[in-house]
Amino acid sequence: MKKPLQQSLKKPALVIGSALIVLILAGCLWPGQLYLEIRAQQGGGLLSAGPVQNGSIVTLRFTHSVAKRPVDELWEVSSEKVLILRETIYDSFGAGLPTDLGPGEAMAVQGGWIRIYNMDRVLPSVNLAVGTVADHYLFYGAQQLRLSELIAPGTLIRIEVTKRPFWWASVLRMTGRTIWP
Repeated sequence: MKKPLQQSLKKPALVIGSALIVLILAGCLWPGQLYLEIRAQQGGGLLSAGPVQNGSIVTLRFTHSVAKRPVDELWEVSSEKVLILRETIYDSFGAGLPTDLGPGEAMAVQGGWIRIYNMDRVLPSVNLAVGTVADHYLFYGAQQLRLSELIAPGTLIRIEVTKRPFWWASVLRMTGRTIWP
């Protein structure tokens, strides 16, 4: 005896429907985009975040607390969810400013600036106290972010690279926590 057409279509429709649900869930939950996140260390609350690209450079600029001179640290974003310190740039030698070179690192003085480069220091995260004297800024592309505008000076923060689902950027925009382009 032949099965009615309606019954013979149930199994393929169930398989196709289940496959579509799995694909939609995978697309929503699969961590596919790198983000630079800034969080308060106490409580871990998200202060700001934005999408970044593998291999791109994020710069931390601050005023050195002893020398009272500007310092730039150039971090490369890695798909391994870490930052890699690639360069440090400053304009005078002084207490607490780097002079020792690691393996493969080089130093040059150009136009009054001291540049340590060829650095390969892996930073799973960067922990710092937002400074009043230091006046920390983050730069990514043409965007800049003054950390003291996110949270009170003296507060400990953590800067890290994460992977999030593609839809997460929309949530950031809705909450007003995105800074990066």
